Amino acid sequence: MPIHPAKPTSTSTDAQRSRASQRAMEREQLYQRRLAAATAAKHKRGDLDDSFQVIVTSSNRRTLTKLSGQRKRRFATYFEQAIGEAELPCQIESAEHHDEMAAVDDRFSLPLYAEVCANCRGGCCLRGGDRAYLSGATIERVRRQHPTLSDQDLSDRYLKCLPEFSYEDSCVFHSEHGCGLPFDLRSDTCNNTVCGGLIEIDQRRQLDKQRNFFVAACDQENVVRSITIQEE
Repeated sequence: MPIHPAKPTSTSTDAQRSRASQRAMEREQLYQRRLAAATAAKHKRGDLDDSFQVIVTSSNRRTLTKLSGQRKRRFATYFEQAIGEAELPCQIESAEHHDEMAAVDDRFSLPLYAEVCANCRGGCCLRGGDRAYLSGATIERVRRQHPTLSDQDLSDRYLKCLPEFSYEDSCVFHSEHGCGLPFDLRSDTCNNTVCGGLIEIDQRRQLDKQRNFFVAACDQENVVRSITIQEE
């Protein structure tokens, strides 16, 4: 007699909703504390008037360490696995979907957004680990873009991009100078991720015609780095 998984009870559903609501409230509270700290940092400078909109982002404060041979081997092993999965129907379908969609919204390729990312130093890279968000779909997409490359060529190309030093407990390609991979070799996750700070800047530029920004990269509620952006 087949055993069917128990359906979630109303009590468990309510508990999940309560936890989700609690997490959302905690995120909002953290955002407000960061915003207050960033606003205070802006006023402390004394040379920025009210035309400068305060924007807060996350911040990478991990330590740069020499990339170990163990991490390199773990990446190589995973990459070999991803190559093997690239021809699975689900991965091919995902790559085909990529071909139909724009990989990156052009407006986020403006230099001012790169400045914001550089000030953050890769907060969105921290969960990349030894897999760099890569998948079989990524490999299939790269194959389509570089049809003359063999699997060994692809592997060599990725391994060659590994930096000598990377941030501890972050993506294996996350170096002091940013991502070690060129855009065409990065995962769709990397190419399409846009943080809340970038979205807010874009919205204020488009809707409010805002052109001056004070951008603060925060660790918890502390401002660790900041930049000003003034568009002509």
